[in-house]
Amino acid sequence: MSRIIAIWGCPDSGKTTVAVRLAKVIYSETGEKIICVFADSATPTLPVLFPNRKAGDLRSIGAALSQTEITKDTVLKSLVTTDKASNIGFLGYIDGENRWTYPEFSAEKAAALLDAAASLADTIIVDCGNKLTGRLAFAAIRKAHAIFRICKPDLKAISFFASQTPLYGDPKYRTGEHQTVLNVQEQELYMPIQEAAQHFKSDFTLPYTSEIRRQALNGQFFDKVTNPAFNKAMNKVMLAATEF
Repeated sequence: MSRIIAIWGCPDSGKTTVAVRLAKVIYSETGEKIICVFADSATPTLPVLFPNRKAGDLRSIGAALSQTEITKDTVLKSLVTTDKASNIGFLGYIDGENRWTYPEFSAEKAAALLDAAASLADTIIVDCGNKLTGRLAFAAIRKAHAIFRICKPDLKAISFFASQTPLYGDPKYRTGEHQTVLNVQEQELYMPIQEAAQHFKSDFTLPYTSEIRRQALNGQFFDKVTNPAFNKAMNKVMLAATEF
């Protein structure tokens, strides 16, 4: 049985980095086939993950969602892979696309895409973006075996969640099941990490790692991370994500 892991959080909290790192550690520990799905059409993710690829080398999830019927072949034709992450595939929007590039897809299409992906891989990781009302994000939340909320230790993150969390009071968003990951992306002397961890009641804290920061800036998401503290924390997230 395939598992679906949903990730969402405040803007610039490192959701994409967490999704890719989680995929890599799950693959490293289990050898499973993994598909990462990036639901955000406002800021397409594939050009960020593959900055050196030509536009024609990337395929869009929008094309798959525009098909009359979504099958395993539909997903395979839109899947992007890399030699640096064997057995991990990526689905997302490409450079220049936005929510108006393709016809609006239904909730049933979103669910069908995730089902088709699940028939091809052992684990599906969905980066829902910063809102859960999109159809692909909502389908992931409904189907997810684990849901992670990514926060960062600053006032903007606190303001974001204070504003947005009330929108998800309906039980269908399963907010009581969300596990919180505090992702420390900056190294500043007075960053309120402990205070933020207490405020968000975080279950996990990913410590600042210069390697992660450099790789994110350079589009080198698939390079190895050697920081033992970060790897230990990510392993804890992996165990929580795969425990079912």
